[in-house]
Amino acid sequence: MTQELMMPSPLLLLGMHRSGTSALVNFLSDLGLKGPVDPLPAAPDNPDGYGESLAIINANNAILKRHGGTWDAPCQVEGAAHDDVTIAEQAYLAAYGDLGGHPLVLKDPRLCVLLATWRAALGGGNLKAIVLFRHPDRVVASLLHPNRGESQLHAALHANALWERYNRAMLEGLSSDDEILFCDFDALVNDLSYRNLWLERLEAFLPTSLRHDRTSLAAAFANRFLEPTKSGTRVVSVATPQQLHLYSELVSFAKANVQRALLSQETPGLDALFSLVHDAKVTVPALRDALDSTTRSLEDQTQARHYVESYSANQQRRIEALDDQIAAMEQTLSWRVTEPLRKVQQRRRRGS
Repeated sequence: MTQELMMPSPLLLLGMHRSGTSALVNFLSDLGLKGPVDPLPAAPDNPDGYGESLAIINANNAILKRHGGTWDAPCQVEGAAHDDVTIAEQAYLAAYGDLGGHPLVLKDPRLCVLLATWRAALGGGNLKAIVLFRHPDRVVASLLHPNRGESQLHAALHANALWERYNRAMLEGLSSDDEILFCDFDALVNDLSYRNLWLERLEAFLPTSLRHDRTSLAAAFANRFLEPTKSGTRVVSVATPQQLHLYSELVSFAKANVQRALLSQETPGLDALFSLVHDAKVTVPALRDALDSTTRSLEDQTQARHYVESYSANQQRRIEALDDQIAAMEQTLSWRVTEPLRKVQQRRRRGS
């Protein structure tokens, strides 16, 4: 971190898009953590706001673009390039520079795939982070929901691959020396026992100046999570066995993480969890390949639809032309003169 960026290190909120990070960052803001001075405006899919900085979003998009990636096709960014770190530092200063010594919370899902860059931008030391995850099917359903507007994805395979890419990259970027509080978002919302344990752990995880008693934490939580979280459109699950295994490992560790002291020898599985990520083979095609395949499929379907529409229109024109010919023929003198003969012929046919 450069001299001008000597500010309090923020609490990072790490999680894949549509994993409940916005609800959680708003909850943390209610507890006194300061968000950015340039927040991303609220939208139909997040009416309470995202808690993200426009400067940091733009910076992360620029860093991904420098390496040939985008938010929905994130590339593998190795290490922390000097220019990338400079972009991140400037964005952080723009977003949080005017907040003085207040405890800060920093959230943008792109942090998951750019952790090495942001670790360097924030001084290169250990990070303090809440790691948030959600079942892949629920994330996919939310990514495919129509209220996502222009950012809506169109293929469950692509959305599911994103879930894996973000979560694996997030774990690869963390270290067992970092101060980490895991959070199973589905359990947080639906399991009262887990929620109470997690809020107890959060109480000790917050900066000393923001410590809350259990009653105020529960009240703040109810204020933000009173309404059921949206699961999005129902989709057919395309999660691979390896992805579901990763999810089950996250669930298991999240339970252990709230039941035992943070970062103690009694908390099992953290190194094993990181090893699972580092040793795992890629279980889905590259995101660009998956996206290209989806695009080709959509183009083929569009061409087929255009052909059917064109064929249907041609047939309709032929029917209309035949109708016109029949109408014209019925108006001719010969048709009217021979009408009695046709009726006799029809009666003979029925009689036979």
